[in-house]
Amino acid sequence: MKLVLTQFSIRHPKLIMAITLVVALALASQFPKVHFDNDPENMLAKDEPVRVLHDRVKEKYDLYDFVIAGVVNEDDEDGIFNPGTLGRLHTLTEQLLNLQPGADGTVKVSAAGADQQIDLRPKSLRQRALNVVFRHDPNRLLTEDGGSAIISREVIAPSVVDNLKQAELGSLKQEYLMVAPPKTRAEARTIRDDAMGNPLYKGTLVSEDGKAICLYIPIRDKTFSYNVAALIRELTKDWPEEDKVYITGLPVAEDTFGVEMLVQMATSAPMAGVAIFFLLLFFFRRLSLIIAPMVLAVITIVCTMGLLIGSGHDVHIMTSMIAIFLMPIAVADSVHILSEFFDVYHRFNDKRKTIQHVIGHLFMPMLYTSLTTAAGFASLATTPIPPVKIFGLHVAFGVVLAWVLTMTFVPAYIMLFVPKKTLERL
Repeated sequence: MKLVLTQFSIRHPKLIMAITLVVALALASQFPKVHFDNDPENMLAKDEPVRVLHDRVKEKYDLYDFVIAGVVNEDDEDGIFNPGTLGRLHTLTEQLLNLQPGADGTVKVSAAGADQQIDLRPKSLRQRALNVVFRHDPNRLLTEDGGSAIISREVIAPSVVDNLKQAELGSLKQEYLMVAPPKTRAEARTIRDDAMGNPLYKGTLVSEDGKAICLYIPIRDKTFSYNVAALIRELTKDWPEEDKVYITGLPVAEDTFGVEMLVQMATSAPMAGVAIFFLLLFFFRRLSLIIAPMVLAVITIVCTMGLLIGSGHDVHIMTSMIAIFLMPIAVADSVHILSEFFDVYHRFNDKRKTIQHVIGHLFMPMLYTSLTTAAGFASLATTPIPPVKIFGLHVAFGVVLAWVLTMTFVPAYIMLFVPKKTLERL
């Protein structure tokens, strides 16, 4: 009974190969439908009470996600309150307030009547390829209707916040904290005195020691945060070393984590595959034998991810790890078979008999280990976190699929593609 699958594979290896290829291609055809979700907030279901309350509060009180750019100058005697630093801050604020569509998919920023084309697309081919794969447009800084991703009226910066001062007797004068970039240190110190004299700005907009200042940049959607942070880095890359720029904010942390996590998974899975390939080559010394486990692992991953995408699920931060989990699991059983096959082949000097002996000997241990591994991952379906549920169920499917392929694909491969001359040299 336990050799039914293997016997069929030995008798009909070409049919097994054809079925495997058709199924793999059918599921691989779902890949163009992929949608990547790098929002950690989606670790919670949309109807989760905490998330519903969070969204309701943001809507009721008109709250925004902020990107925060901090500038620190510890070298100047006046900290950030020197003409050079304040001038650069004024220019940066003006540029961020004037985002417009540029040519060839770029963005255009304006300051002091001068326009500048900004292209945030990476220079390296690898990074560009990853952006294409993950459908990430680094120049996406405008909404669908062409508006800026930055909510200009809510920006908090020295050149756009109000400063109330005593004017003539019985009246107040309202002006911006920094009406224009200061040309002298005296003008810069006047701005410092006004900022430090306002309890709304001291310790919030400006540090109490005058060495640091923050620009609070509200965005229309937190999915813009990664690109807004990249834009700020691009606009400040030529600033002198004494002006240190730091970018933070919860949406930046979340979006950066999400984007970089997907990039790392896209890099780590192939690296794991290459490492496993060379380890197998080192131990077995026969390329024709070790191709089977590697092909099996790739087919398992392609089929599992194809099922995930085809069933309408997004590739989330969590589910992006499916490939790197399945890569070593998928090759495990086939490595056991190859190792045993190596040891006993010369006892039979026949591929068919050797395969039957090996599968008969290892069938139950491989079945039990695969079932317990699949059950362990499937148990994640009991968690209240949607991406973890999807991750667990699909890895469990991949483990079972890898076992089925080990029982069918590996014997068929040995019958078709491993020459007898190679086995005689073992």
